[in-house]
Amino acid sequence: MADPTGIRVAMVCASNQNRSMEAHALLVQKNVPNVRSFGTSQHCKLPGPSIDKPNIYPFGTPYRRILEELRQQNPELYKGNGILKMLDRNSKVKEAPERWQDEKKAHFDVVCIPIDNLDDRETDLRTRSATTFEMIHVFNIQTKDNHKDAAIGAAQAYSLYQILAEHADWRDRLDTLIEQYSRLTQKSIIYSIGFY
Repeated sequence: MADPTGIRVAMVCASNQNRSMEAHALLVQKNVPNVRSFGTSQHCKLPGPSIDKPNIYPFGTPYRRILEELRQQNPELYKGNGILKMLDRNSKVKEAPERWQDEKKAHFDVVCIPIDNLDDRETDLRTRSATTFEMIHVFNIQTKDNHKDAAIGAAQAYSLYQILAEHADWRDRLDTLIEQYSRLTQKSIIYSIGFY
């Protein structure tokens, strides 16, 4: 999809593994030109052999390396729960997970946060010290952290992007466009403003 508006989009979830990457991959597949994705947690956390033994990696660890390590650990488990497929997808979109708080140079017009409840992702956007006072539009799309709901949330994020990208004056029409999104998806969205 051609975007005459040049909207710069960031997809942000906890570990930059499932929800943000599902949306990032879909937007790349749909030829959205200015999209990146990030996580906000201290580390990237993936399911492990039990709930109290997650796999934890620092941000910046290549997806391909994580994939190979988990494949060697327990191929049946990680294939069965979809982690290997997810990591393979991620590695085709970008090299490694990135941490939102560490990105200081890029500026975005729209940040989509696929969440199941409000948490530190929203807090970081609100507490960053503004330096340029450039406005950022934050959209929270309710999305549970599982593969099925991540795909639904990604489609909803793309629908939002399409609605915004159709209007050069999207910033001035946000109330109307958010209503249009809600009618189209039958989902509400939480919208807020932040500043760089």
